Amino acid sequence: MRKKIISLATISLMAVSAQASDLVYDYVELGYSSADLGDSIDGDGLKIAGSFSLTEDIYAFGDYASYGLTDSADLGYLGIGIGYHYEISPNTDLQLDAAFRSADLDVAGTANDSDENGYEIGFGIRSLINPNIELGARVESVDINGRDTFFEINGHYYFGNNFAVGAEASFGDDFDVYGIKIRYTF
Repeated sequence: MRKKIISLATISLMAVSAQASDLVYDYVELGYSSADLGDSIDGDGLKIAGSFSLTEDIYAFGDYASYGLTDSADLGYLGIGIGYHYEISPNTDLQLDAAFRSADLDVAGTANDSDENGYEIGFGIRSLINPNIELGARVESVDINGRDTFFEINGHYYFGNNFAVGAEASFGDDFDVYGIKIRYTF
């Protein structure tokens, strides 16, 4: 009887461990970002993002960031897209996604406002290196009034059942972003 209880407890723990290692595509995030646009133009602001599973392998996502820039300018950056993830191991996924992108630059007191639309195509990898730490990297090609390629690295530390804190850095030809965030998964 004792052996059966120990065996049942071991199997139960293995099942919980396997469940905890699955990557989640249903979440919302709130973060703070700092942007460097070069030519002594930089700024910071808030970012909200989210993802929602449509099927087992397909997800929708969106994000919006608003940066207060130097010289009394504001930049809004919006993305709405769809993605596909492919499991290469129980804790690692490859991702391919595409998004509509919009950038809105408002310069106070001038007629130099700009509102541009374009697209993004991205490829990345996400991996849980243990039940609490997720690391990721991706490459994005963004075309909004000219093409730019970005390389992003990110990480999350999960605590509790549904929360994580994270950090990210994205490096482009003309635009770098660094940020911290909190994530709620559901």
